[in-house]
Amino acid sequence: MDDQQRHAELVRRLNDAKEAHFQFQETELGGVYDQQWSDWYARFLLDQGWNRLFTREWSAEQLAAALRRADVEQRANAPDAKWQEYYADYFLKI
Repeated sequence: MDDQQRHAELVRRLNDAKEAHFQFQETELGGVYDQQWSDWYARFLLDQGWNRLFTREWSAEQLAAALRRADVEQRANAPDAKWQEYYADYFLKI
């Protein structure tokens, strides 16, 4: 898989996580914003085979921390960009 294909797969998986997390917030949290979103995303992504896309093995804690860093960087550097695209680029670089 080349970087372009991996980027597209990362975006797809992040979109899947977004949709599943939306449902979680609506049904489990009653529509309340999930302050611990990165922990939820990390567990979901790992359960969906996130590590197969990397040469390194992510733990849930490491991935949650990286998701939070990507969020901070995206908001600071590219607030108008689609976050999934930005995160995919971020994960390709680290």
